[in-house]
Amino acid sequence: MLSFKRMDIIPVKTDEDIKACVACLKVAFAPVASQYNLNLKKAPGNGAFLDFGKLKSEMHKGLVLFCLKSDISDENKVIGTIGIKETRNDEWTLSRLSVRPEFQGEKIGAGLIRHIENLINENHMKKNHMKKKARPYTLKLGCIAEDQGLVAFYEKNGYTTENIKSFKTLPHKVCFMKKKVTP
Repeated sequence: MLSFKRMDIIPVKTDEDIKACVACLKVAFAPVASQYNLNLKKAPGNGAFLDFGKLKSEMHKGLVLFCLKSDISDENKVIGTIGIKETRNDEWTLSRLSVRPEFQGEKIGAGLIRHIENLINENHMKKNHMKKKARPYTLKLGCIAEDQGLVAFYEKNGYTTENIKSFKTLPHKVCFMKKKVTP
């Protein structure tokens, strides 16, 4: 078990932080890409093949990205990432969740998800003028359906499978999951 004295989840705003997030995503997604025999041609959206321009473009299109830095890593080394994008009123897409392999199994991914939910709750309450009871909202995501460990991770964090789809362009099925959150 790792011992963190300090962990900071910060919004990504600078090119330097975007580059550090790309490095984290590539390292975190590389084992999955290898396991499922993915490559840039088969799965260009996979984090293992992400580059600075693609991530910056996603951010310009509404992705709000956060990175996790802690006292256990190098000062500029991001050990985890998570992104959200509001797709409709009261609906968000969760994406770009990653944790460097050497830090996996320490509940960091679950902590990143909780951070995002708390952030959305705060913003949701503000948006609804601090009413005591803000409307529920939905978080959605997609993951490799065959990765039962990943599907189980999201289920442990309150997500349920909405459907599973095959795509001609992907060598695996995609499990679409959702979670209804009541602030």
